[in-house]
Amino acid sequence: MSDEFKWNLRQFALAKTLEKGPVANPFTPDKILQEVRCWLPKGEEEALKAIAGELNVMLNIGLIEITPINNEPYFCLTEKGLKFVKFTEDRLAQISSENKRWSEVTKKLTIEDLLKILVTTIKHDNINKLITFLAMLTTYTEEAQINVSFRAPSSTGKSYIPIELSQYFPPEDVIMIAYSSPTSFYHDTGNWDNEKQAIIINLERKILIFLDQPHDELLRRLRPLLSHDQKELLYKITDKREKKGLRTKNVIIRGFPSVIFCTGSLKIDEQEATRNFILSPETSSEKIREGIYLKALKKGNPIAFKEYLEQFPEREFLKERIKEIKKANIKHIIVENVDDIVNEFQRRYPKLKPRHQRDIERLISLIQALALLNLWYRKIVDGNLYANEEDVKVAFQLFDQIAESQELGIPPFIYKFL
Repeated sequence: MSDEFKWNLRQFALAKTLEKGPVANPFTPDKILQEVRCWLPKGEEEALKAIAGELNVMLNIGLIEITPINNEPYFCLTEKGLKFVKFTEDRLAQISSENKRWSEVTKKLTIEDLLKILVTTIKHDNINKLITFLAMLTTYTEEAQINVSFRAPSSTGKSYIPIELSQYFPPEDVIMIAYSSPTSFYHDTGNWDNEKQAIIINLERKILIFLDQPHDELLRRLRPLLSHDQKELLYKITDKREKKGLRTKNVIIRGFPSVIFCTGSLKIDEQEATRNFILSPETSSEKIREGIYLKALKKGNPIAFKEYLEQFPEREFLKERIKEIKKANIKHIIVENVDDIVNEFQRRYPKLKPRHQRDIERLISLIQALALLNLWYRKIVDGNLYANEEDVKVAFQLFDQIAESQELGIPPFIYKFL
């Protein structure tokens, strides 16, 4: 479906709705579709489904001003329905500009398009930055969050990738930790709740980035969180700071964050290996050469570096896109053809192992992340988003690139020498 056709269909739908009267016929996608169905050109049934999803999202994210065909008249979407409005020429120009920007922010984004944006500051490392970006995006899902563990020697860029990618996400959603002891994580991150007599750590819709390997004891304590065992987890910790001696405190961790670990240690416990995508940055001379130039430019001439970034407005569009995805507040991302996915997974990886039970979960999460990235082009019913075959196909393509090292439970940096 072309952008022009989609735009005209949306505006026609709004105009037809107004003919019935905004009070008697409130603005709902179902009623709009009933009006449009007889007008829709033959063979455009898929366009009808797509526009239904888009109109739902427009309602959810609060897009309040729309212009119909021929730029006359103009409508304003209110809580009670559509209302006739007249705008000044300046306001019309502003609306036109907003509509164009909205089209750029919400246009269909392929993996290739995404890579063209991410490569502006992260050279090479295509699979690493795609997996990590999608993992961060899953924080805006109900329970599809992906965990990533970067493991490689020093100066390979293992922390650089998540730090750079986090720039695209709202700052309030990113928690970056250089180091944390097992107890300080609970005390410094949480807030005391008098009613529950517990420290509450709310990690819903958060991206948690550990810039260095957490304390082993903290890792062990986080395992139920990384496994998504329960939405609220109760921990009992010993507080050594009490004046009257040791005292047990209750800590409740709420929600599932997307967690990114960065460490120079190549040894990995099997418990952690099965709970994370294990990644290693590339170490090719070409990547290092391009990385040296970018770092020198950023450090030596920040003004020129800023001008370099401003050449890519797509970066700002991606930031806005993520904000709109967050505001859409999708309840669940439904993957309908689970049987076909499982059969394909077993066909590709016939020697089944216990860890494959978690690998299939991560594959499903990749599918859900890809659907979320293009939610304006997916079916949405009652706040639930439906993944399509394209999402499944791309998820398998990404998973295949790292599957062998994941199956062995070792960092790709080591696997390439085997």
